[in-house]
Amino acid sequence: LRVFHRAVIGVSVALIVSLFVMFILSNRNAHSEKKKLEYLSNHDSLTELKNRRAFEKIYDNYLVNKLTTSLRGALIFFDIDYFKQINDGFGHATGDRVLQEFANISKEVFADNGTVFRFGGDEFILLIQHLESREKIECQLNELRRRLKELNFLVDKNGKVFYVHFSAGIVELTEQM
Repeated sequence: LRVFHRAVIGVSVALIVSLFVMFILSNRNAHSEKKKLEYLSNHDSLTELKNRRAFEKIYDNYLVNKLTTSLRGALIFFDIDYFKQINDGFGHATGDRVLQEFANISKEVFADNGTVFRFGGDEFILLIQHLESREKIECQLNELRRRLKELNFLVDKNGKVFYVHFSAGIVELTEQM
């Protein structure tokens, strides 16, 4: 009878330990899944840039901080020129590549002073929270144009290529805003 009681206690302890380990592992999975869902809800799946939802949160936070500090910032709105013609004429896979390349290059060019967001379609926004000078932005825009011009999107076997161009508008966020 004593052996039986020890066996029952041993099995009970093993069961409790197993349940505890399963509980810890399931909580770890839930935490991991939560982080993954949070990332997906704030990032564009094609370009991996932060999305419009993330922009709205970060921009709102910037505006709140701007009330108590004299931050001078800027918003730059980008639009890829003739994107519909690229998508329609060369296919969505090529259009996706254009968006990805634009995202990667713009993220590199503006890495030291801003955050690039994919706002939707072929529209992007750069939020600069600490604007050093408009001249620096102009230099970076020229660098982005130069880097995009280096990209040859080969379209067919005959060597037909196209280049990516964009339009940009700059809005300075001054103390009066």
